[in-house]
Amino acid sequence: MTRAGHVFTPPKTAAAEERIRNLAAIEYADDPLEIPITIMLLFAFEIPKSWTKAKKEVARQGFVPHTSTPDLDNLVKLVTDALNGVVYKDDRQIVRIDAVKLYMPASQTLVTAHQYE
Repeated sequence: MTRAGHVFTPPKTAAAEERIRNLAAIEYADDPLEIPITIMLLFAFEIPKSWTKAKKEVARQGFVPHTSTPDLDNLVKLVTDALNGVVYKDDRQIVRIDAVKLYMPASQTLVTAHQYE
Protein backbone atom coordinates (compact mmCIF):
# COMPACT_ATOMS: atom_id res chain seq x y z
CA MET A 1 0.00 0.00 0.00
CA THR A 2 1.29 3.43 -0.85
CA ARG A 3 1.38 6.40 1.53
CA ALA A 4 -1.75 7.73 -0.15
CA GLY A 5 -3.55 4.51 0.80
CA HIS A 6 -3.61 3.03 -2.70
CA VAL A 7 -2.86 -0.64 -3.28
CA PHE A 8 0.01 -1.28 -5.69
CA THR A 9 0.51 -4.63 -7.40
CA PRO A 10 3.93 -5.02 -9.02
CA PRO A 11 3.75 -5.83 -12.76
CA LYS A 12 5.40 -9.25 -12.28
CA THR A 13 2.78 -10.19 -9.66
CA ALA A 14 -0.06 -8.90 -11.83
CA ALA A 15 1.19 -11.01 -14.76
CA ALA A 16 1.40 -14.13 -12.58
CA GLU A 17 -2.14 -13.52 -11.26
CA GLU A 18 -3.39 -13.18 -14.83
CA ARG A 19 -1.77 -16.50 -15.87
CA ILE A 20 -3.32 -18.28 -12.89
CA ARG A 21 -6.70 -16.64 -13.54
CA ASN A 22 -6.65 -17.74 -17.20
CA LEU A 23 -5.74 -21.33 -16.33
CA ALA A 24 -8.43 -21.44 -13.65
CA ALA A 25 -11.04 -20.14 -16.10
CA ILE A 26 -10.21 -23.04 -18.45
CA GLU A 27 -10.47 -25.65 -15.67
CA TYR A 28 -13.46 -24.11 -13.90
CA ALA A 29 -16.15 -22.97 -16.34
CA ASP A 30 -19.05 -22.66 -13.87
CA ASP A 31 -20.24 -19.49 -12.17
CA PRO A 32 -18.10 -18.44 -9.19
CA LEU A 33 -19.09 -20.16 -5.95
CA GLU A 34 -20.87 -18.12 -3.28
CA ILE A 35 -20.36 -20.48 -0.33
CA PRO A 36 -17.69 -20.90 2.37
CA ILE A 37 -14.57 -22.30 0.68
CA THR A 38 -11.68 -24.57 1.65
CA ILE A 39 -8.54 -24.15 -0.48
CA MET A 40 -5.79 -26.75 -0.65
CA LEU A 41 -2.51 -25.69 -2.28
CA LEU A 42 0.61 -27.64 -3.15
CA PHE A 43 3.55 -25.61 -4.39
CA ALA A 44 6.17 -27.96 -5.84
CA PHE A 45 9.67 -26.79 -6.67
CA GLU A 46 12.08 -28.72 -8.87
CA ILE A 47 14.67 -30.76 -7.01
CA PRO A 48 18.11 -29.14 -7.37
CA LYS A 49 20.44 -31.08 -9.67
CA SER A 50 23.30 -30.52 -7.20
CA TRP A 51 21.67 -32.68 -4.49
CA THR A 52 22.93 -36.17 -3.72
CA LYS A 53 21.05 -39.18 -5.10
CA ALA A 54 19.83 -40.04 -1.60
CA LYS A 55 18.44 -36.57 -0.92
CA LYS A 56 16.82 -36.46 -4.38
CA GLU A 57 15.08 -39.77 -3.67
CA VAL A 58 13.68 -38.49 -0.37
CA ALA A 59 12.50 -35.32 -2.15
CA ARG A 60 10.79 -37.38 -4.91
CA GLN A 61 8.70 -38.99 -2.21
CA GLY A 62 7.50 -35.56 -1.05
CA PHE A 63 9.38 -35.45 2.24
CA VAL A 64 11.67 -32.44 1.78
CA PRO A 65 10.09 -29.06 2.58
CA HIS A 66 11.03 -26.04 0.48
CA THR A 67 12.28 -23.44 2.96
CA SER A 68 13.70 -20.78 0.67
CA THR A 69 11.97 -17.99 -1.22
CA PRO A 70 9.29 -17.41 -2.31
CA ASP A 71 7.49 -17.29 1.03
CA LEU A 72 4.47 -19.55 1.43
CA ASP A 73 2.18 -16.70 2.51
CA ASN A 74 3.05 -14.74 -0.65
CA LEU A 75 2.30 -17.74 -2.86
CA VAL A 76 -1.03 -18.31 -1.11
CA LYS A 77 -1.99 -14.65 -1.55
CA LEU A 78 -1.05 -14.74 -5.23
CA VAL A 79 -3.28 -17.76 -5.92
CA THR A 80 -6.23 -16.72 -3.76
CA ASP A 81 -6.28 -13.24 -5.31
CA ALA A 82 -6.06 -14.72 -8.82
CA LEU A 83 -9.05 -17.01 -8.24
CA ASN A 84 -11.28 -14.11 -7.15
CA GLY A 85 -14.27 -13.90 -9.46
CA VAL A 86 -13.33 -17.12 -11.25
CA VAL A 87 -13.69 -19.98 -8.75
CA TYR A 88 -15.35 -18.01 -5.96
CA LYS A 89 -17.02 -14.64 -5.88
CA ASP A 90 -14.62 -13.12 -3.33
CA ASP A 91 -11.67 -14.45 -1.35
CA ARG A 92 -13.35 -13.44 1.91
CA GLN A 93 -15.36 -16.68 1.41
CA ILE A 94 -12.20 -18.68 2.13
CA VAL A 95 -12.51 -20.05 5.64
CA ARG A 96 -9.78 -22.68 5.54
CA ILE A 97 -6.43 -22.91 3.74
CA ASP A 98 -4.13 -25.91 3.69
CA ALA A 99 -0.86 -25.09 1.92
CA VAL A 100 2.56 -26.70 1.59
CA LYS A 101 5.84 -26.05 -0.27
CA LEU A 102 7.85 -29.12 -1.19
CA TYR A 103 10.58 -30.24 -3.53
CA MET A 104 9.25 -32.55 -6.25
CA PRO A 105 10.57 -33.87 -9.60
CA ALA A 106 8.88 -31.00 -11.49
CA SER A 107 7.74 -27.50 -10.55
CA GLN A 108 3.98 -27.17 -10.39
CA THR A 109 1.15 -25.68 -8.39
CA LEU A 110 -1.87 -27.78 -7.55
CA VAL A 111 -5.05 -26.06 -6.35
CA THR A 112 -8.23 -27.59 -5.02
CA ALA A 113 -11.19 -25.48 -3.89
CA HIS A 114 -14.39 -26.91 -2.48
CA GLN A 115 -17.20 -26.17 -0.09
CA TYR A 116 -16.06 -25.91 3.52
CA GLU A 117 -17.28 -28.84 5.59
